[in-house]
Amino acid sequence: MNRLTDRTLQGVHSLKLGMEVRLTDNISARTGYNYSSKVYKKNARLDQNIDSYAMGVATGTDYMNTGDVNIFTFGLGYRGKHFFADVAYKYRHQHADFYAFDDSFSSKADFAETGLAGVKLDPVDVNLDRHQVFFTLGYKF
Repeated sequence: MNRLTDRTLQGVHSLKLGMEVRLTDNISARTGYNYSSKVYKKNARLDQNIDSYAMGVATGTDYMNTGDVNIFTFGLGYRGKHFFADVAYKYRHQHADFYAFDDSFSSKADFAETGLAGVKLDPVDVNLDRHQVFFTLGYKF
């Protein structure tokens, strides 16, 4: 399992930026950005044939290698003496490679007669983009 981890995972980098501007005494606008690099190395593959307890009890065959994440946020807020209200929009942009099953079997010599030796499964590109809107109302006593 440790060798699989070394072969497939890599270090992750993050960058977060944000700012808020007071437009009036009661109204503020804010924006932000968050970037996280992908966890998986290029062309990382899951090998479910490794000698590991975790793989011995695994029941799923599919897996997904997620890519970089870009998050953009925008917001507007009102603050009164007792009442406050905030609205925010968040857009998350990310793609992933989806594999329906582990194709490591195809590299084994005993599959040579089937014509599958060396055949690799093409991943399906999955769009993980998300749009969210948040609204908060409050009252301070």
